[in-house]
Amino acid sequence: MGFSNILLVLDSGHTGQARALRHAAAFARAEGAMLTVCEVVDCVVPEVPRYLTDGAGQTVNDVIRANAVGRLNKLIANSSIGDLDISVDVLVGKLHTEVTRAVRANGYDLVIKPFTGHRSLQFFSGAQEDRELIRSCPCPVWLANVAGQGDKSAILAALDMPDEGDLETGLNQRIVDISRSIALTESRSLHFVHAWRLRGEGHLRAQCNPASDLQVDRMHTHEAAKRRAWLHDAVTRPRANIGYSSTEDVAPELHVLNGHAKKIIPDLAEKLGAGLIIVGSTARTGLSGFVRRNTAELILPRSDCSLLVVRQPEPFPKRAPQENHSLPVV
Repeated sequence: MGFSNILLVLDSGHTGQARALRHAAAFARAEGAMLTVCEVVDCVVPEVPRYLTDGAGQTVNDVIRANAVGRLNKLIANSSIGDLDISVDVLVGKLHTEVTRAVRANGYDLVIKPFTGHRSLQFFSGAQEDRELIRSCPCPVWLANVAGQGDKSAILAALDMPDEGDLETGLNQRIVDISRSIALTESRSLHFVHAWRLRGEGHLRAQCNPASDLQVDRMHTHEAAKRRAWLHDAVTRPRANIGYSSTEDVAPELHVLNGHAKKIIPDLAEKLGAGLIIVGSTARTGLSGFVRRNTAELILPRSDCSLLVVRQPEPFPKRAPQENHSLPVV
């Protein structure tokens, strides 16, 4: 599963734009994808004083957009990208809203947004913007640490075992396919991790009963074996139309670890020297998104790795039942 239409979102106020552009261009070239570079600027029309003549606000906005286009074109010209054809766009409004609208309108299948510095220091500023973007954007979002490790560092992809009775969502399959595709494209080692916990284990062991502890140990061993078998099956299951042949496949390493995903995943990434973490997102919005933050949002302030968030495929809208208007038989 490769990408064909990539959107790179840059911010003129942040450093590392040139590195982000070179990385996105190299990835787009390897994928054979189109690349669009954009900047999101604020609309100033509501802030224009009323005493200005009609059309003054629009003129100011036109100047801001023209300056942004000029900055992007200059950045592209100075980046020695080569013969890759890159489009330029300027969006006006809130970043997550306008990027989401652009993705739906133009069919982008990957958004790359760079960041620099430590995530723990950006938790109340830039990370909030990133959380809103991964909640609303319908395609994968790659939050790239342009000041991090090189492109050859390991990839760590996290899979979550669905509860029994859940319908197949396809999210894990997308994560596996995208992880393999990037690992092949960039010649990087690949690891899959599944973090799990035995439900009610703390309450069961709190009974201070040796017999109960032995039973819980057996349950723990049985569940761990079940999880390892599931992860192996999820990673090695044959795929169709994934963009590469079986002879080009990578040999990933599997990790099944007991504990909270928000801690297990960043700790393992640091141990492996991973430069990219790939996780899924339920993309909740509104009150449910505020109350139940997904794993991607919990990892944001805990790791400085690049983070690729894969959105759960959107279901097709249900059509209203149509009345039967059969023609009369004559």
